[in-house]
Amino acid sequence: MKVKVSFETISKKLTEQTWIDSQDADFIEALRNTQDIIGELSTTIYVMSDYMEQYTKAVRDLPLFAGLEDTLDDSQLASPTQTNATRDPRVSGNRATRRAKRK
Repeated sequence: MKVKVSFETISKKLTEQTWIDSQDADFIEALRNTQDIIGELSTTIYVMSDYMEQYTKAVRDLPLFAGLEDTLDDSQLASPTQTNATRDPRVSGNRATRRAKRK
């Protein structure tokens, strides 16, 4: 918000020739440079956010992810990827617990 207000203020002042004539030439040049920089940065940010949006849409539209949002609910998307199914059922607890039991 501050950038927008500052840009508008600079733009307004740089259109008033009487105000420009009453200021130092270096100061006016600095204001014009600042106005250009703000404009270029704003354009760059807009373009980069547009690229990011296009990228995320392209990834989401890949066949790998096709229909994923339709078939899974939120609980399935947040579930852990590892289970205890590979653990030997005869061994209980983790390694530290088993070691403590032996002592």
